Amino acid sequence: MLEFCLDSNGELQLSVADHLVERIESRHARALDLLKGIEASGAVRLAADAQLMARHPSAHALVSFRDNEMSAEQAAQAVGLLSGLDADRVSRLREGRVAVLQHPAMLPPAEGGAGMLRIDPAASSMSGFLDTLREDVSASAGPAWDRFMHPVNTVTLVCVPGMPDLPYFSGSTSGIWGAIHMSVPATAGILAESFTHEAAHFWLHGIEEFGDLAAQAWTDQTWVSPWRNDPRPVAGIIHGVYVFSAAACTLTRMTLVDQRSGNQSRANIIGQRAATLAAQVEEGAREILRSGRSTPHGLRVIEAGMERLPVLFEALGAERMEAARGHVRHRREQKISVWTSQGVAFAR
Repeated sequence: MLEFCLDSNGELQLSVADHLVERIESRHARALDLLKGIEASGAVRLAADAQLMARHPSAHALVSFRDNEMSAEQAAQAVGLLSGLDADRVSRLREGRVAVLQHPAMLPPAEGGAGMLRIDPAASSMSGFLDTLREDVSASAGPAWDRFMHPVNTVTLVCVPGMPDLPYFSGSTSGIWGAIHMSVPATAGILAESFTHEAAHFWLHGIEEFGDLAAQAWTDQTWVSPWRNDPRPVAGIIHGVYVFSAAACTLTRMTLVDQRSGNQSRANIIGQRAATLAAQVEEGAREILRSGRSTPHGLRVIEAGMERLPVLFEALGAERMEAARGHVRHRREQKISVWTSQGVAFAR
């Protein structure tokens, strides 16, 4: 349905099946119908025309409220955004540029109030900084990456209490389509990974609408994930394989560009991270196959992630990959040892 990969020339490529585009456009159509009803009632004056505002995450939050997946409080906050969005953010929405939006309505319901995340109070004026980082990534990653970012409209910069220096945190939810949240990225490499990761989740949410990924997809939380320290459901690991393989493609492309331009220091840092992600994807795919829970649709998603890897392995080099695989294996062994000693239930 979607192919996002690094080709043999080291260029990122993207192709999206028409039926996946149509499925995602149907989400915007639902939001548009809802906004037209709101406009007709005269209760709210939208900040821009309904056709444009239907692509804003706040419109999708209202669809989630109608589907009983969002609280009345958060829906009211979303309505406030629809009517009060400022000219710069309306312009960014029209132009397809990501806007910083420090608003609780853009966080998943469990996190919008007293959850573990807090909106970073120091980050409201960081739009220009993020623009600079994104332009850096775009210059390296190219037009295929820009098109892959199409689902992402807003970013909310957050902090995690007790973990102020967390470099790779990001999240999103299909219920607020187009909104992502992340810790303030210190570098272009961190922004590239987080943005690619969350865009891939949105694409995969669309793919999931064509069929379940696994039996007991989200209920059997006993499997070993390379990305988490707690046992995870199979579908979560399938998501990990898909989104982190996409992020590894972006980071490997940036590594190649930096090597060619002589920026070896950044190439080493980003290349090491890309190798770690690629090794984790390998490990995650093995765990999914070990589970025996994948549906045929889920297997196709895994295969799509795995097909990205051979070109990455060659670009990143055997020595770097072997070191990354050793690190990933060690982390798996550590987790299993801790769970065993603590009596944590997991699939052996």
